[in-house]
Amino acid sequence: GLPGNVVVSVKYILTHDDRLKFLYEASTDKETVINLTNHTYWNLSGNFKRKIDGHCLTLYCSDYLPVDSLQIPTGKIEPV
Repeated sequence: GLPGNVVVSVKYILTHDDRLKFLYEASTDKETVINLTNHTYWNLSGNFKRKIDGHCLTLYCSDYLPVDSLQIPTGKIEPV
């Protein structure tokens, strides 16, 4: 747990140029370290009875963040 109480909100924003942005806000009543992330699974079919394991997502990226053996980002930015 965290010391004290934490209130968190997130907004999902789809921009006009088809970018998905996540806007996080958090407030606490005691000093604490907070590191918010996202592990959302999206059902892209529009049919909520279908599973998502058949989806294929293509990302057009020039760089990525390598991870170590514990899947923690190394801090480097590498070309694809």
